[in-house]
Amino acid sequence: MEINFFSKPLKTYSLFNILSYSNKDFISKNLKKIKNNKIFKNLFEVERRYYNYPSQLIAKFVGHKKTITSLCFSPNDDYIYSGGLDMLLCSYSLEKLNKNDNGCEILSSNSINDLLINETSYSKFTTINCVTIDRSGNFLAVNSFNKITKKISNVELFEIVAIDSLKSILTIVVDTLKTTNTVYYSLNFSPCGNYLAISDSTQITSIYWVNPNDINFGKLKLGIKGHTADVSANSISSNGKYIATGGYDNLIFIFEVENDYASVKNLKKIESHKMVVSSLAYSPDSNYLASAGWDLNVFIYGANPNHYNFGKVINKLMNHTNAVSSISFSYRGNLLASGGFDGKVNIYNIANIENVRRVHYFEGDFGNVFCVKFSNNENRLAIAGTKSVVCLYK
Repeated sequence: MEINFFSKPLKTYSLFNILSYSNKDFISKNLKKIKNNKIFKNLFEVERRYYNYPSQLIAKFVGHKKTITSLCFSPNDDYIYSGGLDMLLCSYSLEKLNKNDNGCEILSSNSINDLLINETSYSKFTTINCVTIDRSGNFLAVNSFNKITKKISNVELFEIVAIDSLKSILTIVVDTLKTTNTVYYSLNFSPCGNYLAISDSTQITSIYWVNPNDINFGKLKLGIKGHTADVSANSISSNGKYIATGGYDNLIFIFEVENDYASVKNLKKIESHKMVVSSLAYSPDSNYLASAGWDLNVFIYGANPNHYNFGKVINKLMNHTNAVSSISFSYRGNLLASGGFDGKVNIYNIANIENVRRVHYFEGDFGNVFCVKFSNNENRLAIAGTKSVVCLYK
C-alpha cells in the first residue's frame, strides 16, 4: 500500500501531523509498528527533542482509591499534591526521580491522615475538588464538599511545614445553597501570595486575604460578579494584573485588577464556548489565555489588552471526542496540554501561536482525564483521572 506522507506541505506539519494526513485507516491500524520501525523511531525522537515535549512515562504514583480530581506541583518540583473523590489528599516526593528519572517507577503516597499535624474536620468531607499551592511553597489550599449537608463547601488553608506535615491555619466556608448544578470549583493564589481566588456556585469569584501576617487574614476582600450561573474556573495572569473566569453560562470574562484587588474592571466578555467552560489557563507571559469546555473544544485567545487580538480567538483546537476537563501551559509557554473525558491528553506546540500543531498525544491508564499539569521548571507532565493513579511523563 502506497502512503502519501506529503499530502500537506512538509514545513507546516510535524511528523505526527504528516502521519495523520496520510492513509488514516492504515496509520491507525499500524501506528505501533510504524513508531517501532527504526527509521520512524529515530525521526520521532528527533522531533520530540526538537519540540521538547514529554512522552516517556517515568513514574506512577498510587495512593488514591477513587477518581483524582486535582493536582499541583510544588514551586521547585520537589513534590506533588493530589486530591480526589475518596476524601484523600496525597503527597508524592519527587526527590528520587529528580536524581535519576530513567525508567518507570511505581511510588506510593502519604495520605491526608499522615500529613495533618492537628486534628481537623476532614472526616466531614466526601470529595476533594481542588488543590493548589502558592508560589512560595509555604501554603496549600484545598476545597471540598461537606459530607453531612452536601450544600456547604469548605476551603481549607494549610501551612506546609514539610512534605509530610500540614498545619491547618484557616477554614473558609462557602455557601452554595443557591445552586442545583454539579459544582466545579477553582482555586488560585495571586502571584504575590496575599490573596486566594475562589470560584463557586454562588455565581461569584471571591477574593480572600490569605497572608497570615495581614490583619485582615481570612476575610473576604472582593466578590467578582458577571456570570449568571455557577463559576467553574478562574485563572490569574502571572503578572497579577488580570483574572479570567469561566462558568456554566458558557461565558468567559476577563477582568483587570485595580488597587491591589480592591476592585476589578470588566475588560472583555467572550462567548466562544457552546457548553460549560471547565478550565482556564494564562500563558506564562500573560499574553495568551486558553480555555477548555464541555463542547469538546480548546480555544486560545489574545490576552494582552494593548494588542489588537485581545479577547479574540487565535486558535480553535478540536482533537477531543468528549468534554475537555483540564488544560495547562508548559513553564516556557511553548507547549499546551489538554485532557478530556475521552481518556486522551493532547500536547500542542504553540511556539507559533497562529500555527498551533499537535505534536503528541497520550491514551494511557488515566480513564477519564480530570487534570493535566506541567511542572514549574522543566517539561514534565502529570496526568490523573478516574483510574486513581498519577502518571508522570518527561
